Amino acid sequence: MTDAFLKLDAKDKKLIGALELDGRLSFSQLGKKMGVSQEVAQYRYHRLVDAGILYGFELIVNNYLLGQQQFRILLSVSAVMKQTVLSYCKSHKQMLARELGLSKWNIDVAIWAPSSAAFSEICDELFEKFPDAIIKRSLFVVTARHSQLHTYLHGQSKRLSCTQGTSVSLDDGSRALLRVLSRGARKELLAAAKECHMPTSTALYKLRDLMKKKVIIGTRVFVSKAKLGYDGYQVYLSIKSPRLRRKCLSWLEAQPNVLGIRELIGEFDLEVSADFTSGREFNSFLSVLSKAIPEMERVETNMII
Repeated sequence: MTDAFLKLDAKDKKLIGALELDGRLSFSQLGKKMGVSQEVAQYRYHRLVDAGILYGFELIVNNYLLGQQQFRILLSVSAVMKQTVLSYCKSHKQMLARELGLSKWNIDVAIWAPSSAAFSEICDELFEKFPDAIIKRSLFVVTARHSQLHTYLHGQSKRLSCTQGTSVSLDDGSRALLRVLSRGARKELLAAAKECHMPTSTALYKLRDLMKKKVIIGTRVFVSKAKLGYDGYQVYLSIKSPRLRRKCLSWLEAQPNVLGIRELIGEFDLEVSADFTSGREFNSFLSVLSKAIPEMERVETNMII
């Protein structure tokens, strides 16, 4: 990292770590976690937001418990049509898409759908719309999602896992509150309750119930890695035996630069997202990974643009 990048001091790092552990902390609570006054915590928070280092907060929702399944598509799209296909995917209400580089794949798409049949319909729509643009594709079922903190920034660590389980039934009020908070995870409960046309006490009860049922499992804090001198990378791993998956997961979860792990059914067994300051640092990580998990059969890497 060079002087051209923004640098975080110890209090900045404490603030980000505290919000990753609980994104709905009030400024008073945040100040106590940081060991400063409410006013200092509020000033520090807005300073990081104004600098573009903190640029969003999103609830981590276990959609598996709400009758949804996650799927992934890796696409290799012709250079002339890449931005057109990417724009289409980003505007689709059931797709989350991002651009990739330095690999044979250049678009990564995540899709939540209630069934494999519904996923198939979405795929058919995409592939029929761009039959000549899509050169190659690889499809996956995501059986579990594990999110981790920016441990490399602040030293705090915690795994937040979305896994399949018994479906949870929500009433209309709980679904409304979940929708409102999903648009702004730090929205004040008074404002969220007003938007949902319910008393604040009811909103508080429903929020606690959503957390108790593990529908809401945490908050994702969006940190501008580029402003801090980091790049995002993706690693797809194929492992010789399914019984070795747990060994690989345990090793990956202990790595401070790893931000997310997805368990897959498809061409690969695991997808890993991680941040590094340089290609050299990333290659060093891959070298250590290959020694720690010699049972890997295949590795593919992408840079997240």
